[in-house]
This record gives sequence, structure tokens and C-alpha cells, in this order.
Amino acid sequence: MIGIGVGLRVQSAEAAAPATHTITITNPGAFGVPPCTITPSPQVLVVAHGANQSVRMVGGVDFYDMLIWWIERLVVDGVAVPAAVGSADFTRTFTNVTTNHTLAVTFTNGA
Repeated sequence: MIGIGVGLRVQSAEAAAPATHTITITNPGAFGVPPCTITPSPQVLVVAHGANQSVRMVGGVDFYDMLIWWIERLVVDGVAVPAAVGSADFTRTFTNVTTNHTLAVTFTNGA
């Protein structure tokens, strides 16, 4: 008797979703420039798949030069967010994160 073995491999049409994604924050020249803050502070945030993540951007007052800082420009995933312009305190929340994201913010003091 001759036996013939047939191997069958079943693979899901859907690839498994990554367990985490990143939100990359860029801030040309203003990371660490008082009085502007971005929280959370790492430039690359690691977020669990499906989770929510907020990023808060705050200008402030430079008491040395007596200048007020605010958001000059905010771009999220390549799209400008005009509602943030001129704000001294703005929060962007990424909901149900299922892909990587980018956030670029520029502060100004109008000087």
C-alpha cells in the first residue's frame, strides 16, 4: 500500500493588525524652547492598536522677553488644522488608532 500525504495550509486573507502604532510629533525649533510645551513629551508616541491618544500643545508667556507664544501652524497627517491657529492651548485627540500618524506644530510669538 502506498500512502500519499497532502499538506494543506490555510492562511487568513487578513493580515494580523500590528499591536502598536506610532504618532510622530515634529516641532521645528520649539521642542524645549520655553515656554511652549507638548505633552506627552516623547517625539514618537507608541499607541496600542485601537486606543485613543491625546496630544496637548501649549504656548505661554516668556517672562524674560515678555512675549506671548501661540500655535502658528498645526498639520496632522499632512492636513492643516486651522482651528488650532492662534490658540495658546490646543489638544488633538487621535481616536481608535489603527495606523501610524504624524503631527507637526509650529509656535510663534509674533516677534
